[in-house]
Amino acid sequence: MDNLRTDPKIWAFLYVLAVTGGLFYFFRGWSYDDPYITYRYAANLADGFGFVYNPGERVLSTTSPLLALALAGLHRLGADIPATANLLGTFSLAVGGLLQWEIARRLELPAAGWAGLLLYPTTPLLVSTLGSETPIYLALCLGAVSLYLQKKYAAAGVFLSLAVLSRADALVLGALLAADWLIRAFRTTRSPAAVIRSVPLKTLIAPVAVLLPWVLFGWLYFGSPLPATLAAKRAQGLLNPADRFLPGLWDLAGRLAEFPHYWIYFVLIPAGFLVAIKRPAWYPLLLWPVCFAAGYTLLSVNRYPWYYASLFPGALAGAGLALGAWFHGPAGGAPARTGLFAESVRRLRTAGPVLLLLLLFAGQLTDLKRLHAGFDTRFAIYREIGLWLVENTPPDASIGTLEVGIIGFFARPRPMVDFTGLIQPDVATQFRPGYAYTDAAAWAAERYQPDVLVLAGGFGELRQTYMRDRCRSAAEFAGADFGYDRDIVIYVCG
Repeated sequence: MDNLRTDPKIWAFLYVLAVTGGLFYFFRGWSYDDPYITYRYAANLADGFGFVYNPGERVLSTTSPLLALALAGLHRLGADIPATANLLGTFSLAVGGLLQWEIARRLELPAAGWAGLLLYPTTPLLVSTLGSETPIYLALCLGAVSLYLQKKYAAAGVFLSLAVLSRADALVLGALLAADWLIRAFRTTRSPAAVIRSVPLKTLIAPVAVLLPWVLFGWLYFGSPLPATLAAKRAQGLLNPADRFLPGLWDLAGRLAEFPHYWIYFVLIPAGFLVAIKRPAWYPLLLWPVCFAAGYTLLSVNRYPWYYASLFPGALAGAGLALGAWFHGPAGGAPARTGLFAESVRRLRTAGPVLLLLLLFAGQLTDLKRLHAGFDTRFAIYREIGLWLVENTPPDASIGTLEVGIIGFFARPRPMVDFTGLIQPDVATQFRPGYAYTDAAAWAAERYQPDVLVLAGGFGELRQTYMRDRCRSAAEFAGADFGYDRDIVIYVCG
């Protein structure tokens, strides 16, 4: 019992265990379409088809090679890929909350860490990314920040390299930490040459040793170590400017503003940035979401909900900084005053941040309950379609559709033709302002000649060109039977 009271490692273990277990219990079946692209890479690798989405096609369409490799290895041991991905995600959210607490402690504002412990793993925006690489890459990034603050630069570089292999967005944080180190070193030495000489060799060797094998493999195997999806998602932004990253961010802020407890964030985050003016050690963490948002805005990528989750660790650090500074009060300063008024001020200083933190925590738990009731309605019908394709089409039949994630995973190894350009990058070259995915579908069908089409209404040009006198309806899935808002028809062509 004495160890339980005194050993922080025991409390950290219990926290991670409780958060991981609780989130996994309630969200073990959480799914959405995009991560299933990575799952199919993992399954194909484990099943001997190679590190590919479509057998025989060496195109890198997963944004997370590390997750794909990890899932492939675990699948070889018998693990279920989607469930394992969700378990890794819930564990990463728990570790992320713990790391937010650890970072605040390292930055000598421990009260700010409670915001990380309570709010990080219960944020609906983060929980909604379960199954994807996002929770894993964010946890690795926070681990890199914690190690950087401990001056364990080689280990921080390894964590950053693993984060980059999880999602290349981690390069933004890597650049900020490198800039912070260079600025601090220059202030000490006042000599650029001395700064360069002071870089420990192992600090450079360690991350290079992690990244170099993938870079070489990516170039030799795919022709590039970078995912082909970035160009596709930039091209998708041409279809409708309102669907780009920055308008999506404003829309997200508007939706959050509908819930009063999020107003607290809208006050605390700017306040935290103001407090940070005199706390430069917080700069890399707080500038992380700013630089990330600026980069995605300049790239003009299409909005995807999981992009905005990357903004939260830095934003939460800002909110925690404001709460922590309020709770602890100004460092140093005049001697404590006495009297009834002074005592009331002290109580408000300690009770106010705690009350706001608890209000946010309670509000987010309520939001998680709503999120739990709103599982993606596409999963059931897409899974059933994938299984139908396995039962009714030959293994080499090519399938053309708009969303290839869930359907493609369950229909594997059948090659998929993707009308959004994520799997076949040349499809995205057809995107033009004012066009729609349905317009590109007609070009993709003529180019790749799919044997089967899976369509949910629309696609007028496709029906008038490729499908005309060539395709017949083979099965229809009523959306109402699956809680989905559209009917889906499978056409066999040839």
